[in-house]
Amino acid sequence: MRATIPTWNVNVGSQESRKDRVRHLKSRPHHPMTLGKIERFWKTIWEEFLVRAQFDSFESARERVRPWVEHYNYAPY
Repeated sequence: MRATIPTWNVNVGSQESRKDRVRHLKSRPHHPMTLGKIERFWKTIWEEFLVRAQFDSFESARERVRPWVEHYNYAPY
C-alpha cells in the first residue's frame, strides 16, 4: 500500500507566512554555503524532532516546532 502525502496549499502557506511575518528569500545560484545551511537545518529538524513527533493539527505542529526552531537558532553549541 502506498502512503499519500498531503499537498501544501500555496494560499494557506503564504497567509500563514504573512501572519508570522516570515519573508521568503531565495538563495543565490551556485552558492553552496547558503544551500548547505538550509539543507543542514532540514536534516537536523527531521532527525531530532519530526521523526518522533505526531501532530493533531497544523496549530499543534506550529506550537511544538516554534520552540525547537528557537533553540536551534539561538542555543550555544
